[in-house]
Amino acid sequence: MNYGKIKADVMVFDRRKIGMKQDKIKLLSAAIMLSGLLSVSPAVAEDESSFPIVIDDGEKQTQADKAYSNQTNGVYKIVKSGSLVLATDLEFANNKNATGNGASIVVEQGGQLSVSGTTEKYYTFKNNSAKNGGAIYAELTNYGDSAAELFNVSNAKFESNSADKGGAVYVNFKHDNGYNNDVTATINNAVFNENKAVNGGAVYVDFAKDNKTIGANIIGSTFTGNMATENGGAVYGVAEGGESLNSSVSNSTFTQNTAAKNGGAIYTKTSTNVLAGTSVIENSTFTQNKALNGGAIASEAAESDAGAYITVSDSTFDSNEATNYGGAIFAPNGYVIVKDSDFVNNKATQGSAIYAADVKISASGKDVKISGNQGNAIYVTDGVLTMNAANGRTITVDDNVYVGSTDNAAAIAFAGSGNYVFNNKINFSSDYASGFAFVASGAN
Repeated sequence: MNYGKIKADVMVFDRRKIGMKQDKIKLLSAAIMLSGLLSVSPAVAEDESSFPIVIDDGEKQTQADKAYSNQTNGVYKIVKSGSLVLATDLEFANNKNATGNGASIVVEQGGQLSVSGTTEKYYTFKNNSAKNGGAIYAELTNYGDSAAELFNVSNAKFESNSADKGGAVYVNFKHDNGYNNDVTATINNAVFNENKAVNGGAVYVDFAKDNKTIGANIIGSTFTGNMATENGGAVYGVAEGGESLNSSVSNSTFTQNTAAKNGGAIYTKTSTNVLAGTSVIENSTFTQNKALNGGAIASEAAESDAGAYITVSDSTFDSNEATNYGGAIFAPNGYVIVKDSDFVNNKATQGSAIYAADVKISASGKDVKISGNQGNAIYVTDGVLTMNAANGRTITVDDNVYVGSTDNAAAIAFAGSGNYVFNNKINFSSDYASGFAFVASGAN
């Protein structure tokens, strides 16, 4: 069949219009002479009826230098081992999906997403809104033969997005009997500004019930001015169960995030069937975050959940505030392990620095300062407070203030039969209370 001659510097084929499944064209003869550029377009739609763009059946697309805005059915949907790689300089703005998930991108049924911008050109997701995951919604199921990272967002900026769960991003590690392997999700060098939701102002992570290792990692990211009308002003994580559920935050900054209930910056919740759950905070800064409980971090664990831990290292908590308990950290049934980290100028009715069942504080790589907090700095609900200073290091607890009933202390207070162990150089000075100077009478 002879279609005549086509003369052009650029030839663009829209595969949705010609029924192509892959970014390939099979030439049946040598009758086509190309002196310009031949490209296959990944379904650049001309009208709303072409959305969402579906990527499936193992297909892989790469998209760059494009703006998608004002769509009402979502932009991309990635399913059945499909894969989308967003390359550079892409913007998603003012997209809406009022009754569905992910106004810009939806990942499900084994799909995979990689957003890999550069530090010079961030992806931008702005003013998108959906029921869950204002900008991105991802259900991650690993059907492969080995562990996999199915979700990786790097060098992206999320501003003023909104949803019920996860104002900007919702990640669900979906349980499915068809997969047997570990799965992780990573957010790296991202910026989240003024996103809002009922839970998880910026990010919501659901660790579904399963028997494998599931991990979510936030690295080198900034969260500023995000808000939740319930829990997790910036980040919300819930674990329904599993063998190993691990989340980590490293080299990140949380500033002026708020939650009406718990966890001004971060909120985590684990159920009774979690076998091992750990939240790790490293080299991060929490400043001026606010909530009812847990101005910076709140972790609620079932009382029988012996595997729930918050570990904090090389971090700073400054001027965070809780109306009730835990100005910086609130973990009433959990274990808080702190290493080489400072708590200064935090505020709460009780536990202005830490309110937890069991607390261990150590100084090994640097001196530790717990200073200027308002409300007894450390409140232990029913366990042991341990302070260990390595040789040559000091833990200083000073200038903390408590003004209230006479059964509380400015520096340390216990509920019930708590106990304490102090090793090496622990300095208390200039702590002020209306009652006991340092340790409340409930301690042994």
